[in-house]
Amino acid sequence: MTDLRTTTAIVEAIAQKRLLAFSYHGRERVAEPHTFGLDRWKRTLLSAYQVECEGASSAAQGWRFFFVDQLTNVRLDPRRFVAARPDFVRGDGAFKSITAEL
Repeated sequence: MTDLRTTTAIVEAIAQKRLLAFSYHGRERVAEPHTFGLDRWKRTLLSAYQVECEGASSAAQGWRFFFVDQLTNVRLDPRRFVAARPDFVRGDGAFKSITAEL
């Protein structure tokens, strides 16, 4: 089950084009959230472009799917991003239903 504060932070980050900071699988990460919703198995999913990952090389940058129930310490970063990444596809087929999207 997804925490209401987590959901609110993700939706707000997408609406305001704010970076989202969180812990995932033991690493602190910062990402540009693009799509938030449910996959076909009804798991809450976030599609984001990861820009920072604690302890990882620059190769850690790129598109990632994050299972939202595994995110912890989710918070809005004060930094913003200008627009969707050029290779972003609206209506991503990985999602059965979309709650928020750039």
